[in-house]
Amino acid sequence: MLNNVILFFKHVESSFLKQSKLKKKKKDFLTLHYELKRIVSDVQKKLVVHRQKVLRHKTDNQLTASQEKNFMVIAKKKIPDLMTCPAMGERKKNMASSSAT
Repeated sequence: MLNNVILFFKHVESSFLKQSKLKKKKKDFLTLHYELKRIVSDVQKKLVVHRQKVLRHKTDNQLTASQEKNFMVIAKKKIPDLMTCPAMGERKKNMASSSAT
């Protein structure tokens, strides 16, 4: 958003410098431009620090590559067993009998 303000002042400077009522015309625009750039750089520094904190928080909670690989190997072995589990059939029978009563 501040970049839009800077672009607006550049536009005013190039288009309406003669019509503006600034006393030291060119110097005032340069001062405004400098201050806006300074503010943008301060905001940018804070933004970078915030992004680093967010990224660190996200990556701290991730599994390592070896842990993820082990998880996938174990999941590939266990999922077919879970799908054909006899206990699953018993649960369905129990649910059917309880709903019939």
